[in-house]
Amino acid sequence: MFPAGRPERHPDAFVLSSRVKGEEMKAVCEVWQDASGWEARLLISGRYVLASTVVPNVMAIMETSARWQFAMTALGWHE
Repeated sequence: MFPAGRPERHPDAFVLSSRVKGEEMKAVCEVWQDASGWEARLLISGRYVLASTVVPNVMAIMETSARWQFAMTALGWHE
């Protein structure tokens, strides 16, 4: 694994888009790993952290990102 404080970014779990109040917004689910486990971060246009979670394994990251993607798609976000 990696020393504490030196996380490694993995490929994004998903990227979705939506027009919000006339502005094109992008939602990105970033995936990170370090010595303490895996982290998923849901960012909107790189400025707002909508959600973040730390889990012990990659399977939990996949499940979490699938739930987040499903919820955002239900709200009208699209690939």
